[in-house]
Amino acid sequence: NIPIGIDDYVDTLCNMYPHEAEGIKKFHQTYYPMAEWVVEFEKRRGLNKMLYALINLPIIARLLALRRRTAADILDSLVKDPKAREILALPANLFGLHYSELDAAVFIMASLLFHVLDSSAYYPIGGSGKVSKTLAKCFCESGGDLSLQTHVEGITFDGNGCATGVVVKDKSGMSTTKTAKCIINCADLSELIDQLCPQGTFPEIFMKKVHTHIPGRSLVAAWAGLDIDLKDYGITDYEIIHNNDMSEQMIDNKLIE
Repeated sequence: NIPIGIDDYVDTLCNMYPHEAEGIKKFHQTYYPMAEWVVEFEKRRGLNKMLYALINLPIIARLLALRRRTAADILDSLVKDPKAREILALPANLFGLHYSELDAAVFIMASLLFHVLDSSAYYPIGGSGKVSKTLAKCFCESGGDLSLQTHVEGITFDGNGCATGVVVKDKSGMSTTKTAKCIINCADLSELIDQLCPQGTFPEIFMKKVHTHIPGRSLVAAWAGLDIDLKDYGITDYEIIHNNDMSEQMIDNKLIE
């Protein structure tokens, strides 16, 4: 269990990995003030917000400089133990990316905002399901055709190699082809090239790159919002569940056979 408070959080990590305590402390001492600044900046309004930005220009400059770096550029220079580094890099999974592929500024915010006091979450009225229902309603009212409980079996192409439609099967087992000028694929890239597209659609060099790519492990996160203090409800920590073998399989972003 990892404490929510930043001081207890750092102490817990240092106790778990005492040989990396210096790097762990330096990471949070360097970047936690940036997360605090972002939270405070979001609270302010109007002229007060502009003045707060002006007197904190050095922090803004450091945040902008991070946009040219990745999370790996930061963590790898501070923490050498792959298991300790894996725990610190876990927020990258929220984006479905390996931490070597994630913008450093985005990573800092994802890692540390959770520990900033008064950084309340936002929650849509009616729940998260209300968002998808509203989007579906707008889509259908604009002339869209929404197909639920429908499986995509493949993508069709014309003689020039351009995608022209998708073959779908509904819950009754009936297959139909829907044509379109533009097709957006949300399936995993490996599934796209191996199952949905005809053999020979993509160059061999591209397929090899996809098949040897090491993806980040994605996850589903449940957020408690409504501008509450979790401690009022007896929630004083949260759990990190991770695969202890992963760090042994991945060293310096390379898969160890």
